[in-house]
Amino acid sequence: MSESRPRITTLVGAAWPHNDASGPVQSVNHAAAAMTDILEFRFHARSGPPGSAALAGHLVSQSGPAGRITYHDVGALGARDLTSTLRSQGQDALWLNSVWDREFTLPILFARAIGKLPRIPALLSTRGEMSREALALQPQRKRAMRWLLRNTPLLENVTFHVTGPIEAQDVGRSFPGHAIFQAGNIRSLPPLPPRRVSEQTIPRLMFLGRISPVKGLDNALYALALVETPVRFDIYGPVHNEAYWDKCRALIASLPNHITVHHHGPIQNRDASEQFANADLFLNLSSSENFGHTIFESLAAGTPVLTGQKTPWNALEKQCAGFNRPSDDPVQTAAAIDAYLSLTAAEHENWRRAARALAARFVEEQTDRDLWRQWFVEAATS
Repeated sequence: MSESRPRITTLVGAAWPHNDASGPVQSVNHAAAAMTDILEFRFHARSGPPGSAALAGHLVSQSGPAGRITYHDVGALGARDLTSTLRSQGQDALWLNSVWDREFTLPILFARAIGKLPRIPALLSTRGEMSREALALQPQRKRAMRWLLRNTPLLENVTFHVTGPIEAQDVGRSFPGHAIFQAGNIRSLPPLPPRRVSEQTIPRLMFLGRISPVKGLDNALYALALVETPVRFDIYGPVHNEAYWDKCRALIASLPNHITVHHHGPIQNRDASEQFANADLFLNLSSSENFGHTIFESLAAGTPVLTGQKTPWNALEKQCAGFNRPSDDPVQTAAAIDAYLSLTAAEHENWRRAARALAARFVEEQTDRDLWRQWFVEAATS
C-alpha cells in the first residue's frame, strides 16, 4: 500500500474529452467522488472517439472530476503505452469497466496473466453486459471470450461488480462461483435546470445514448411511426454502429410528415440536463438497463421517462413519472406517447414535479456508499 491515500487506477475507455455524458463515465465519476477523501483515483481513457485523429503517440493528462485522467491513443493491440504507464505509476487496486473492452480491460487482464503487471486486486464492473439481451449481440465472440476468461488466469484476483441481484444472477450464469461485489450506483441530485419557454408549440421528445442496437433507438422510431400527435424528436449521442445508424436513418425517412427528427451527435454532460429539461418526454427503449443514468438524469431534470420493463426504474406510471412499456412493442409505446401528450398543461406540470421527486427519493434512499468505500479500502490494503 502507498504511504498516503491508497491509489486506485481506473480504466474507463469511453471517457474521451467531451464524452462525459455516457453511463459508465457517470457511474465511475460519482462513485469515485464519494471516496476521494480516503482514496486517490487515477483514470485512463481513450484520447478520442473511434476513428478520430490520434495524438501521435503522446499521452495527455488533465484533471478530471474525481482525479487525474490520462488519455491514450488506441492501436490494434489496445491503448498505447497503457501497460508501461501503469507499471511506472504503481497502484494498490484496479477498477476495470466493461468485460469486453478490447482497448483497456482485456489488454490489462492479459498483461496481468503473463506477469507484465502484478495481480493486485481488481474490480471489474460488468455494466449489464452479462444480461441475456446483451449476450445475444455478437454471441459467438462473447462465447469464446467467456470460455477464455473462465479457463485461464485472466480473472485471477478479479472481483465482478454488479449493481443489483438480477445482474448478479446474470454474472453467475456466465462465471459460476466467481467472486461478486454488489453495490448500487451513487448519484447526487443536481440543481433543477430551468425550463426554457419556447415559441414552438409542438411537443418535444428526446433520445440520449449510443446509437447502437442495445440502446433501442430503432424501437423508438418504430413507435413514432404510429404516434398520431405531431412531435419533434431530438436524438443526442455518438454513432457506434454505422450499419445500425443506416437502419435508423431509413426508419426516419419513412416517418409520417407530422413527426420531425433531428440528430445532434454527442453531447457533454453539462449540456444534457438543459436538453432534458426542455423535452416533454424522454424515450429510453433499450433492451435492458442495469441502472440507466440517462433515466435518472431525465427524472432529475423534471422530465418524465418512457422506458422498457427491464430497468430498475419500475412503476413509473403509478408515480406519475413516466411509463414502462415492452421496449419492442411499438403499438403500446405509441399509445403511451399519445396519452401523455393529450394531458393538460397543468397535468404535465404535476408529472414533471413527480419525476423530479422520484430522482430526489432515489438520492435520499441510496445506502451503498459505505460498501464502495469498504471494498476499495480492503482491496488496496490487502
